Amino acid sequence: MPVKAIAEDKKSVTPFDGTSLVWVSTYSTDPSNATAGVGTSNNYSDVTLNVADNHALKVDFTVRLKPNSGATAANNLKVTNVRFTATTQSEDITDGLSSSLRVLFVCGENKVVWKHGEYVVGKADSVLADTVTTDDLTVTA
Repeated sequence: MPVKAIAEDKKSVTPFDGTSLVWVSTYSTDPSNATAGVGTSNNYSDVTLNVADNHALKVDFTVRLKPNSGATAANNLKVTNVRFTATTQSEDITDGLSSSLRVLFVCGENKVVWKHGEYVVGKADSVLADTVTTDDLTVTA
């Protein structure tokens, strides 16, 4: 996420004000809620990867069915939407950033690109994996 500054202890950030820009990442404290704890108690990490004067953040995560749930396989892992939101920035800043951001998802040989609320390009229907089991499946964003 874009912010103005990150605290030295990496526990808090100063909201983006439209002039200074530092990219940071954080994570949810609850696997069933993607925004739980974000912006409150998490550690923030600097986004340091700079690709040809553009900021890029690469994040690997795993997807699997919950063990002992009784399910052994699910079909068609896909991205259904990507939205960029903010609670502390002005609407103009959020809209400006939203229109310029893209997310590339990669899983094995499958790739899809999304922008704010809109599928851009990639495998038909945004399918990243035909089958998901209880084994970890790595997805890169």
